[in-house]
Amino acid sequence: MLKKIPLLFLLSCIILFIPLLLCSEELVDVKIIKSDTLIGLSKKLLEDPSRWPEIAKVNNLKKPYRIFPGDKLIMPSRLLRPEPYPSTVTFVSGEAMVRAKGESDWRKLSVYEKLTEGSVIRTAGSGSSAELTYSDGTIVYIRPDTTVGIAASGKRGETITERRLIVETGRIITKIKKALGTESRFEIHTPSAVAGVKGTEFRTSVDDQKTTRSEVFEGVVQLSAMNKNTLLSQGEGALVNKGEPPLNAVKLLSSPKPVSLQSIFKSIPFDISFEKIEGADKYFAVIASDMEFKFPLHQAVIKPNEKLNVSGLKDGLYYMRSSSIDAQGLEGMESAPYEVKIRVNPVPPFTQSPADKAEIRSRQKTVEFSWLKVSDAVSYHLQIAEDREFTEVVNDISGIKQPEYMTKPLDYKTYYFRLCSAAQDGYEAAWSDTQSFTVVPPPPAPPVDKPDDTGKEIQIRWQKVQRASQYHFQMAKDSSFKNVLVDKRVVMPSVALEKPTEPGTYFVRTSSIDHKDFEGDFSQPQSFEIKPPAQEKKGMPYELITIIGGALLILLLAL
Repeated sequence: MLKKIPLLFLLSCIILFIPLLLCSEELVDVKIIKSDTLIGLSKKLLEDPSRWPEIAKVNNLKKPYRIFPGDKLIMPSRLLRPEPYPSTVTFVSGEAMVRAKGESDWRKLSVYEKLTEGSVIRTAGSGSSAELTYSDGTIVYIRPDTTVGIAASGKRGETITERRLIVETGRIITKIKKALGTESRFEIHTPSAVAGVKGTEFRTSVDDQKTTRSEVFEGVVQLSAMNKNTLLSQGEGALVNKGEPPLNAVKLLSSPKPVSLQSIFKSIPFDISFEKIEGADKYFAVIASDMEFKFPLHQAVIKPNEKLNVSGLKDGLYYMRSSSIDAQGLEGMESAPYEVKIRVNPVPPFTQSPADKAEIRSRQKTVEFSWLKVSDAVSYHLQIAEDREFTEVVNDISGIKQPEYMTKPLDYKTYYFRLCSAAQDGYEAAWSDTQSFTVVPPPPAPPVDKPDDTGKEIQIRWQKVQRASQYHFQMAKDSSFKNVLVDKRVVMPSVALEKPTEPGTYFVRTSSIDHKDFEGDFSQPQSFEIKPPAQEKKGMPYELITIIGGALLILLLAL
């Protein structure tokens, strides 16, 4: 029994103190000076001076008009007239303008300036944004193409704040520190609704039709319109059409993950595709130079089946964030930042030779490469493959210092090649476009038929070669063709020569020449023989017969 007494005592104390805890509020001490009166102090300090009896009651003044110099009065903060509670401009990007209360002209918004009640901020253009920060840590991020007015910004005591923003058009993201004072209030008014919160993080937007959309990241938001309220919890959003009550809260869509994000992008422009999110009508993606996304450089709204096309960015590290948008236009939860690394330089070199789809005609079967020098490259990397995908690489040469290279002999076939540049730190940038070339074999040597030397001319014929546009014919008295007697090009696969007068063996050969003047090898030599005159015909020579015949004729005439 004795062990239960402390527990019961503790419970009793908690029960007794709960009303006190619930009724606690911030109290401000006011020191009385000569000539002060309760009613006079109420007119000076209270928002509603007629509530001076409440001050008397809190201070147990039986005779309210009797207060003396040196005494202290306790005043609840909730009754005090609010003091100005300015916000500080902590970030500006692009064309952000401000118009102060009572002014008609817009001027450029500056970092660190204080904005008070009555100021209007406008961000014009896709690259314009601004950030307002209050001393309690509350942050208002104003997105591009947005107009926001500070309708109220006051503070009572140390903990009670009252702030009211009017979003005429555009979109803001509000991160409100949880209020310490029970009377603190932060409201965002639009032409169609009011979003009231105490401590939360949420997004508010207004489109051209004055439709309001509110999406809650953390905490709770009460969305009010036409005397109707909709409570939005974390991960929920709702839409309010002008002149209508808020629609029911719906669950926000999750963010789409990028499925084609590379560890480093070596060329630009490039595309990024995203996974499919059920119920998403569009995706919103933004790329910034900072993880807080204060400096958005590229942003777009795309369809789920489209890709985000990124262009115009320099080498560096960037961050991307994505979100889904449903059919009502409610933007879902934002993804965590994804790193986007871009390093295009040094750029791929421009190839001079061989030209794309070139036909290489070389007896040595070697190929000479040359390209333009890249200013920030220290070496080059060349790859030659038998397929366009470079799965069958036959030459892989890195560290080439000069913008040229001669290959070893290659086979007669088609090859593909690409080049990239290497930086001082060893980084190799993107490959050049894949190009091809073909090492073309020379046309085959045409087989020569046996020369026909039966007539007064020598007739030499050979087989026609399909790829030949002409032929090279040679005749010599030696099989090594050191002493060429006839050397000519002909179109037809034959040649007729005057029969040589000098007896001996003669050798002939031919080669084929294609339409690019690429000559193949000579054929195996064929030979024919020119015999001496004495061996050409057996019996008495014709000249001797003529002499004898003439002598006999003279003898007969003499008789």
